[in-house]
Amino acid sequence: MEIMLVDDHVVLREGLRATLIRLDESIKIVHEASNGQEALDWLADNNAVPDIILLDVKMPVLDGVETMKKLAADYPSISVVVLTTFDETQTVKEMVQLGAKSYLLKDAEPSQIYQTLKRVSNGEVVLSDKVVNQIFSTPTEPTVNLTPREQQVLQMLAEGYRNKEIAAELYLSERTIRAELTSIYNQLGVESRSEAVSLALRQNLVK
Repeated sequence: MEIMLVDDHVVLREGLRATLIRLDESIKIVHEASNGQEALDWLADNNAVPDIILLDVKMPVLDGVETMKKLAADYPSISVVVLTTFDETQTVKEMVQLGAKSYLLKDAEPSQIYQTLKRVSNGEVVLSDKVVNQIFSTPTEPTVNLTPREQQVLQMLAEGYRNKEIAAELYLSERTIRAELTSIYNQLGVESRSEAVSLALRQNLVK
């Protein structure tokens, strides 16, 4: 089994190499790269096609997601196993949708990593229940608990009032209205008036 390690942490790569070879002397680490671009350059320069690439997500120069896109397009026969500390749902979904055969966290036991590599080398896709749930989960919109005044400000926002007009209508300063809007945006998880109004309409927070 020929494996390439792609991770920007040298100590982790060295530890992985030693551990994998200790568990299976037939494993050959064909190359180590500190970022995706180094890995792609080596593949091109050496006309090489390892069996598996162990790929990190967060790396300088070219990260795991962009590297995965290029691997999927140019080297579809190489199996990619993601090994990272990041398990954000969007990243997990994107990497698996791009063709990653497994998604592991770096706190996984060495034996789990090794068994995953063996199964992937035999053509399996190895995904934990957590990863499967992340892939097929439906994003939920935030639940908000607005104060009566925030609710009033949001309603006026939806009706097209400007900050100055809201302030005059409620006998408040524009500074206070801006503070109210900041609180509303934070609770809704949005960054603009249009996003706030759109989400408020979907959740029936305004009439």
